[in-house]
Amino acid sequence: IADRLESADPSPDMVALNREEKEVLYEAIDSLKAFRKLVLVEYYFGGKKQKQIAAEQGVSRTYVSRILAVAVEELKQKMSDYHQR
Repeated sequence: IADRLESADPSPDMVALNREEKEVLYEAIDSLKAFRKLVLVEYYFGGKKQKQIAAEQGVSRTYVSRILAVAVEELKQKMSDYHQR
């Protein structure tokens, strides 16, 4: 996953992360359940819209939206845990 994320044009937020934080983020993304990871990566790093991901996966856009929200919350928690150590 790290290779794919590195090849994407970084957002300003990603540029601000230091190397260690990026590694923690990559590990957190890799630890997501498979479908959560797919949705998150396709949306944020693949440039796909929720509707497109939904159509490709045979699910509703609402379901993709919920999965994306859960994945983001999980990543936020893992990054928060990292910053609290």
